Amino acid sequence: MKKIRNYLIAAVILTGLVFSVMALRSYYLFLKEPVAQLAGAIPVESAVVIKAGSLNRFAETVQSSALAGLLENSKIRYGFSTLALKSQSLTTLSSFFKEILEHDEVMMAIVPDKGNQPDFLYATFIGKTKPGRITREIEELYPGLKIEKIKNQHADIYHLSNQNVDVWYYISRGILAFTYNRDLLLRSLNTLYAPENLTTNKSFSRLMETSGKLVDGVMLIHNRVLASMLMQTEPGPLDFEGSPFTSWTTLDLKIKENKVLMDGFTATQTGDNLMEGQEAVSETILAQLPRETAFAVSLSLSNQLLYTEKISHSDTLQVAGYDSANRLISHEIFRRKEQINAWAGKNIAIAATDDYFNGNNLSRLLLIEVSN
Repeated sequence: MKKIRNYLIAAVILTGLVFSVMALRSYYLFLKEPVAQLAGAIPVESAVVIKAGSLNRFAETVQSSALAGLLENSKIRYGFSTLALKSQSLTTLSSFFKEILEHDEVMMAIVPDKGNQPDFLYATFIGKTKPGRITREIEELYPGLKIEKIKNQHADIYHLSNQNVDVWYYISRGILAFTYNRDLLLRSLNTLYAPENLTTNKSFSRLMETSGKLVDGVMLIHNRVLASMLMQTEPGPLDFEGSPFTSWTTLDLKIKENKVLMDGFTATQTGDNLMEGQEAVSETILAQLPRETAFAVSLSLSNQLLYTEKISHSDTLQVAGYDSANRLISHEIFRRKEQINAWAGKNIAIAATDDYFNGNNLSRLLLIEVSN
């Protein structure tokens, strides 16, 4: 009997040692896992990325401005006010989530889905926080919420659901990411482990380095992807041979009660320095745009000819027109060197009304200043 008892004690001790070693190994691997840059979790084909010092501060600033209405009218599944309210609720209910929401850097991305419709991804840096800690906090806050853990090649993904909630998230490499779409979450996770992502994109990285630090937020726009998503066309209107607008633009955001001030840079992927040989000139053409204008881009350069020759090698300019005499849509062709360069001034603007974003190409407008 004594011998059997000794065997049982030895077996219990051995089992305890095995579990201890497994736990230590798991904790060692967790500590050894590299911490990634936050941008690594953002899919490369995102249309818009907003970076802020914390979700709570950014949400409070937006909610007190006119920008809140614009974000609420977007086509994203849940409006920005819903996200802001959830953030405020978690801050009140949990000191753990309060620390994350008030102090951790956040990136919010608008990403086109397979149908080229906008989807939303949220990612924040949480450092060495184990997934189990997040799960326990959620279980304590929302006892009736179903939490499903799903094995994945890179890291486990989690699904939160009940009658009012349908959220997917993962925690890996120091990043917590969540979205309302499983496919988008997997895209984010695969991007995080890919050898090339936005952290290795030279244009994106260069703009991130030049973005402002003492601002309300930074908006990074993937020009080609956003234009394609808005127009629902592929290729998009900015995706033409020699286009300098297919890469990223960064805009520092200073959000006021009745206006949003934006200032930034556009990175080009062309080899030429597009501004070489140019001098600053005054902008004079935007005041001539119709009141119905929804979008406009202007170029104010001392030498428009030098600039346009760098981005387009074609001498032919094709423009949709309207034959008022016969009441027919016409197709006009101009020779840039023969018919435009002689009188073109230093300001050019491309504008469009709301109908342009519904696929009506005839609502576009090109204005060219006449030289003195």
